[in-house]
Amino acid sequence: MVGRLIIARTVLNLLKSYLEGRTQEVSINEAPSSAILLLFDVPQGSAPGPLLYLIYTLLIGVIIKCHRLMCLPYFEDTTVGS
Repeated sequence: MVGRLIIARTVLNLLKSYLEGRTQEVSINEAPSSAILLLFDVPQGSAPGPLLYLIYTLLIGVIIKCHRLMCLPYFEDTTVGS
């Protein structure tokens, strides 16, 4: 049992280090904005990206439905309404 906890903690720490500290910036006419720290992110083009995205969007749907709202997901867009 202890071995499983150590492995689970190691995997969780690896995933956490992969997702933490990610930033985003945009460029308009080749002038970059300041980078901002992202609170939530699923890296595009990465191997675990699709799985992480599915987990993230599934949890959003559960939270929205708990508040008796409708959730209409479509690729990376989600519409919420009553």
